[in-house]
Amino acid sequence: MNIRYVVPLIATLIAGCGGGDDGGGQSVSENVPLQDVTLTFFRSFAPGTYVFRSQAELANAWAAAPFMPYPIGIVTSEPAMPTYDFSKYSVVGLSNGVGKWCFAPRITNATSNGKDLVVHYFVPTTGTLACMFNGPLIAFVLVPQVNGTVQFSQDPSPF
Repeated sequence: MNIRYVVPLIATLIAGCGGGDDGGGQSVSENVPLQDVTLTFFRSFAPGTYVFRSQAELANAWAAAPFMPYPIGIVTSEPAMPTYDFSKYSVVGLSNGVGKWCFAPRITNATSNGKDLVVHYFVPTTGTLACMFNGPLIAFVLVPQVNGTVQFSQDPSPF
């Protein structure tokens, strides 16, 4: 094979492999680190999804969510609202209202394409002793700062 044909072919193949692209024009998503902060959110948030990008956004949602003791005496008095460095982090989460604590959602992981975030969670479908008590059905995690959109994806319960 002539070298003048091989060099452009190799350059084309290399260019087609780079850039974090899945070949369809979409960026590849990677897992992002997350820290579960659910037990610092001792409040009954209204059902829905939440994305806090500032302390003020968190404060507004916090004020609208009444305090509720967690089951089994985990929290019996109202704690102070947590503070976070929102220049580095965002807090994302969801609430299914109030109900049997064993059916609280659980965030398993989050993926990002460098701009947008997808939060994966499941809701248990089988009960435990925690089913004896009502509590806020919430899940919140701290993730690296998110400037794009945040989507929530419910996965099947592993149990």
